[in-house]
Amino acid sequence: MEQETRRTMVTGVVAVAVIAIAALGYVWYAALPAEIVETPLTVKSTRAMETSVAHRLIADLPAVDGLADRAVQREINAAMRQPILDAMARFEARAFADRPDLVGAAPHTFRSVFEVRHFTDRLLSIQITRTESTGTASPEIVTTTYTYDFTASAPVTLADIVAGEDGLHAAAQLVRVQLLRMEGREPDAEALARIARGTSPTAGFGDTFVLNEHAITFFWNPGIVAPRAAGIIAIAIPYEDLREHLVPGSVVDGYY
Repeated sequence: MEQETRRTMVTGVVAVAVIAIAALGYVWYAALPAEIVETPLTVKSTRAMETSVAHRLIADLPAVDGLADRAVQREINAAMRQPILDAMARFEARAFADRPDLVGAAPHTFRSVFEVRHFTDRLLSIQITRTESTGTASPEIVTTTYTYDFTASAPVTLADIVAGEDGLHAAAQLVRVQLLRMEGREPDAEALARIARGTSPTAGFGDTFVLNEHAITFFWNPGIVAPRAAGIIAIAIPYEDLREHLVPGSVVDGYY
């Protein structure tokens, strides 16, 4: 009887100990922070569409997803999307003012697409091109760009890459050389003047560019540096050609 009592007591003590250990283990586990599921950094597209008898709008809107700082992510997406949305609003207002449906003309049409020209965990460079047709012989084509440095948490301008006025003039000169080669013949006075205006550092040169691991590519809308029929003009300048003018520690460091 005494042995049976001791066995019962021992069993009870063991059971209490097991329960206590299990309870402590649960408390420890519950106190652990929940596992953070990382979302890969991606660029996605949302399509915006509107249509009426007077107009048709289709726009592929770029968006970054996966940044840990959601406020910064919203700022980037707004910076990329808002110019497109504003252009859509202006186009829609014009369509309703012109009312092509009243004269039997085709609806005014708007199309915006984007291309990711470079994308890493540090750098995003996007080209956005929109086409606006209002019944004229040829549609209006406009290209814009957006480049963002995730490490610096800031948009990238040409001044962040090319140092000072000397660097800007050097880049403009390299561009001019390529544009003159594209003429394929001895350029006339009109062509020379057009190229000079379009590559002037004081007239918006360098506002529209993308980056990749090899070069900086500049863009001009139709009619700026070449005849309108030539469409959008793109000129790529290798980083090596600008090496002495590049800002040390810039987002393209390591690419040259």
